[in-house]
Amino acid sequence: MGGEMCDDHPDEKLRFVCVVCDKLICRDCKLTEHEGHKTIDISKARAGLREKLERHKERLEQRLTVLENVAREVEEDRSTASRVEGEVEKEIHHRVAVVTGWIQEVEAEAMEALRTTTIKTETSFNSTTTDLDKRRKTFKEMVEEVSTMLSNLDDQDSNSNPIEALRLEQDMRTGRGSGEKLELLTEGLPTYSVRPFLRKEKSCLTADAVRLFVGAPVFTQVSKMTPKVALSPVFRCAHASGARVTAICPMLDGTVWVAHDVTAGEDEQQRVALYSAKGKPLREQKVRGRVNIVRVSHDWVFVGGDHVQKVMNAHETRDIVTERLDEHHVPKGGSLKAMKPAEKHNVFSKLDIRFSIKSAQSGERSVCTVEARNMPLLWIVGTSSFTIKVQRPLAMDADSSGQFFAVVDADPSVRLYRLSHTEPVSVYKPTHEECFSPTDVCFHVLDGKEVLLVADWANNAIHVLDFREKFRFIGYLGAGCPLLAEPTAITKDDGDRLWIGCKGGQLLTCLSADDVLHDSDEEARDEGLHVSD
Repeated sequence: MGGEMCDDHPDEKLRFVCVVCDKLICRDCKLTEHEGHKTIDISKARAGLREKLERHKERLEQRLTVLENVAREVEEDRSTASRVEGEVEKEIHHRVAVVTGWIQEVEAEAMEALRTTTIKTETSFNSTTTDLDKRRKTFKEMVEEVSTMLSNLDDQDSNSNPIEALRLEQDMRTGRGSGEKLELLTEGLPTYSVRPFLRKEKSCLTADAVRLFVGAPVFTQVSKMTPKVALSPVFRCAHASGARVTAICPMLDGTVWVAHDVTAGEDEQQRVALYSAKGKPLREQKVRGRVNIVRVSHDWVFVGGDHVQKVMNAHETRDIVTERLDEHHVPKGGSLKAMKPAEKHNVFSKLDIRFSIKSAQSGERSVCTVEARNMPLLWIVGTSSFTIKVQRPLAMDADSSGQFFAVVDADPSVRLYRLSHTEPVSVYKPTHEECFSPTDVCFHVLDGKEVLLVADWANNAIHVLDFREKFRFIGYLGAGCPLLAEPTAITKDDGDRLWIGCKGGQLLTCLSADDVLHDSDEEARDEGLHVSD
């Protein structure tokens, strides 16, 4: 470019960049129409230009990586969809075969019952026919006897004695002697016919019932490309190589408190540190066990866990001393919530509405009292409380209305509760993830709708859930972004900006795609790595 000549002054080379006009100019241009404008010598700007181009190249490569990841996932999804289609087809055939098998078994049973009934019916008919044949034979013999008597009486030359005929007539008339058989032979005759029949009952087997059993294939959207977001790295926590971020608490002045493991993979000891907006450590302190951090005033935070209860600011730390109060002697004003020695106090509060969990360990499960507070934790007793039974709680958050709250437990699962309800209204434990490992939850507004975000470190994902009726999986936030590695903590600041803590102490912020497109801060866009899927 140093040898390129100016179009307006062919004898002069292009040597400068006019900052005001953003144009390459020569020496004569600088002295004439660009006089007084700030300029940069191209030869001196070479190093800075190389640095900027390398940064642009890195951003382009990051975006290319995202596109390649999405393309790979599309092909994987295509292959998975084809495989699942074959599995669904086999399942349909299997279910139809099951129904057909049931029908064939029932048909065989019915035909066997019919054959048994037919044999019984034929036996009954044969018995009746035999009995009737005997009776008919007797009647025929008597008819012949009477006919013989009549013939003898009509024959004038017959030497027969009419006395026999008289006796026969009396027996038939009075039912004695031979006439007695007449009554016996006509008694006990069958007055009904036996025949097989099929009961006509109201059947519960309908076409809809069969369809319900066989099932109707439907399309389920499990795309990892929605909703669209942009992730930007903020800074990496000092002394956190390979460690997990367990809590993030942004402050009003732009600083941020972070808690993370001291040793990678272990939470027996954690480092609680305050960082500037650019990631400069301002102060830090090691504490025992996993803790959560809650902002309770403009510059104070509450650090609470199984073994730690402190308040901290940028300059000092104060331990909280809990009094052992008798149940019948509770101060009316109430400063700090008094707890029994057997109780462990964990606080999982975010933004305006304060929630805390007191857990009394009982074997593998905990009986937890959830308290809702509308004022800072340190100066008010809970305004309402209720008890739930849940495994050791790891994290929780409340929605903007304060009527719903989600709890991550050691099941591992995410449970959704309504305020004052002791049983969960919905439980999220997805079957499409091989190893679901939730560590934190946060209610957040995406595309104008409040949803629940669940950090799942084992799958390098943040699940997006609809929660109004019951948990419904929507998609993944930031899927395909190479920065989103093992997210373990998620929260938001007062400006509704999402903060995510990832592997190695990396902190990310998240804005909606529209916010990024309309961001007029050129320097902010250059400093941050905005990766959108």
